[in-house]
Amino acid sequence: MKYSIGVDIGGTKVLSALMDDTDKVHETVEIPSDIKTEETLFQSVTSSVNMLLEKSGKISGEIAGIGVGVPGFVDTDKGVAVYQSNIPWENFNVSERLSEVFKVSEIKVDNDVAMAGYHAFKTVGNPGETVIYITVSTGMACAVIHDGIRLSGHGFSGELGHVIVEWDGEHRRLEHIVSGTGIGRLGREIYGDDTLKAEDVFKKYDNGDPEALKIIETTAELFAKNIYTLIALMDPHKIVFGGSVMVYQPAYLEMIKEKMTPFMLQGHMHILDNMTVTEGEGIQGAAGAAMSIFK
Repeated sequence: MKYSIGVDIGGTKVLSALMDDTDKVHETVEIPSDIKTEETLFQSVTSSVNMLLEKSGKISGEIAGIGVGVPGFVDTDKGVAVYQSNIPWENFNVSERLSEVFKVSEIKVDNDVAMAGYHAFKTVGNPGETVIYITVSTGMACAVIHDGIRLSGHGFSGELGHVIVEWDGEHRRLEHIVSGTGIGRLGREIYGDDTLKAEDVFKKYDNGDPEALKIIETTAELFAKNIYTLIALMDPHKIVFGGSVMVYQPAYLEMIKEKMTPFMLQGHMHILDNMTVTEGEGIQGAAGAAMSIFK
């Protein structure tokens, strides 16, 4: 049996997972991200992997490879984290630096959402199919995986949150409205409460509050229109949603489907039965990174 390690790097935590070539996760380790400098963050990554090896009783020579998910723009050919907004790596050669520490035969580096997309494809996709993974949390993004391969374009594809939409007479980026951050901001503006977060708005919605109803209904409609744009362009076989907003508010997806249905063409209706929320929330980025070694 062969093993791989997947590492999901974020601004608050580094999550590492040990997986075998049957896609079974054996161990995980999660530690805080030290983002003071590029070197302190790299130390967080190596510490996480070393702790995982120790916990699992493996040595690096038993590991076929390490897959790494990094936020932002990644040069996948060179394994370089080009630039990110929430971690201090700019043109940081992740692959080269990790190969100096760990004796593995292969290191793959890609965008973190793309790595989660690989997990989604391996979970629900079939050979030849197109699966779109969409994450909605603090921000939002997506990855299009066709037949197990990400459609990366020039390298910075999938930035769904940066699509320009019209909202309240202004041009805004979609994630400024629809993400957890956006929904929380709308709630704070309407209720005049600086402590409100997205989950508080959803609680008010569940309790029938009319202002919360307006927020959730209107954001769901805007999100539905933009998801349908993806459907019209790509006609995917399946769409998998991740991120805290979608995972902890399952009724939100049903509302989005309802908002989307009236303007869908008959040829696209199949997708309504193939839109699901990810399983294993919180680990899919690391798991997908580990899976990338065997794909």
